[in-house]
Amino acid sequence: MSKALQRRPDMTARASVLILACMLIFIPRWAPAADGQHDRALEERITSLEKQVAYLKSRSIKVTDLEERITVIKREYGNYTLWLPKIQDAKSDLERDSLSRETGMMRQVIGLSIANLESELTVKIGGIRRIDALYILTSIFGVGFVLSITFYTIWMYLKRR
Repeated sequence: MSKALQRRPDMTARASVLILACMLIFIPRWAPAADGQHDRALEERITSLEKQVAYLKSRSIKVTDLEERITVIKREYGNYTLWLPKIQDAKSDLERDSLSRETGMMRQVIGLSIANLESELTVKIGGIRRIDALYILTSIFGVGFVLSITFYTIWMYLKRR
């Protein structure tokens, strides 16, 4: 046997140890987060929605429908947080499993509602920022045009004198 073939089992063992080490390091990052982390993330997303709606209000945009949808999401989140202790109080495994599936679905519904509202708000805020940029550019070009006409008029007046 050649030396290359004799080293091959040693290389596969090293490679498998390296892959195992990488999996042990990176799997906790890929694993789903605990319920408490999901709950905090939902709360943070709801507060960011409220901040975005407040920004739209400051720009005098009609946001009553968005505010109503945020209150519905808050109500759903409140119901979700009320269901969480029921899982721990469940007496049988079947009941506990059923309640955990139900709360998981509630969390998904809330997350989808938040994602839908976030996408609408980003579109609206993006449009407002583009309109602001156009307004600023139009103002700059308008002032530049007026100044150039004024300069040209003064220059022609001085030239004819």
